[in-house]
Amino acid sequence: MVVLLSLTWGAPQPVKALPTMAYSFMRYMSAIDRSGQELGFWDKVTYSLALAGSHTKKAAVRQGRS
Repeated sequence: MVVLLSLTWGAPQPVKALPTMAYSFMRYMSAIDRSGQELGFWDKVTYSLALAGSHTKKAAVRQGRS
C-alpha cells in the first residue's frame, strides 16, 4: 500500500487525475441509469466517459494546472 502511494506522489498529472475521473465516471453511469433513458451499454459508457473527462479538465483548469 505504501509503495503504491509513493508511486503516485511523483506521478504525472493524468495518473493523479485517474481516481477522480473514475469516481465521476461511475457517478455519471449511475445517473444515466436512474434517468430512465433508453440507451445501450456502450452509449452509457461513451457519455459517462465524455462527461467525466470534461469534469476532470474543468477541475484542473480551476486549480491552474491546465
